[in-house]
Amino acid sequence: MSMVCIQNLCFGYPGKPPLFEHFSLDIPRGESWVLIGPSGCGKSTLLSLVAGLKKPSEGFIAIEGRRLTRPRPESGLVFQDHGLLPWATVAANVALGLKIRSYYGADGRHAPLQWQADPQAQAHTLSLWMQRLGLEGKEPLYPAQLSRGQRQRAAIARTLVMNPDLLLMDEPFSALDPPIREELQGLMADLGREEAITRITVTHDIAEAVILGEKILLAHTGTNQKPKILENPLALEKAPRKHPHFNPMCDQVRQAMGDAS
Repeated sequence: MSMVCIQNLCFGYPGKPPLFEHFSLDIPRGESWVLIGPSGCGKSTLLSLVAGLKKPSEGFIAIEGRRLTRPRPESGLVFQDHGLLPWATVAANVALGLKIRSYYGADGRHAPLQWQADPQAQAHTLSLWMQRLGLEGKEPLYPAQLSRGQRQRAAIARTLVMNPDLLLMDEPFSALDPPIREELQGLMADLGREEAITRITVTHDIAEAVILGEKILLAHTGTNQKPKILENPLALEKAPRKHPHFNPMCDQVRQAMGDAS
């Protein structure tokens, strides 16, 4: 069974040509996909549809075999804007989702139906992700006291403590300086190899697509009907930037983007 099944998807905005028309795609569990294409081609829109934030005009999206009708608590979202609460500490920001789950309980909307409140386990998970994302010792600080890279790390930690089975990221590193962006790209690639999380990342950066995407889905301006997918084995390498085929793979993506436009 696919993790994400998109079947005959149609979607467009009023007064404009449809972005997707009878568009179908299957994403297996545990794979890392990158969606790349020019501005306005529907990359972020497709991510919002998979997140349940928008609804298709025709067709459907199923996740884990169940049709999507609203956002699901098992899916995690990371956006370009970290969205941290400025009045809350780093620890409180990272724990925000868990606090919401504890308040509402396992209602299937805010938390999975099988979720159980376990303060000790939650504290361990928070500590683990703070450490793995390089935020240890930053717990009492506020977002204004962090660098941009650290703020984005906190946003990623806030998502990962929820133990998502599907991680959706919308240009999460595009606002960062190149050295920080490359560091976080490497971090997410390493985490992807270690954790059984299906990942879909929207980007406009070709190098990032090659680093993060086992499969690279190319969107184009106009109406997307048949998906164009590139296989990218370099995303499974420990250091894809240093691989001799890295630049040729970037060139292949660049050429494919030109062909798709």
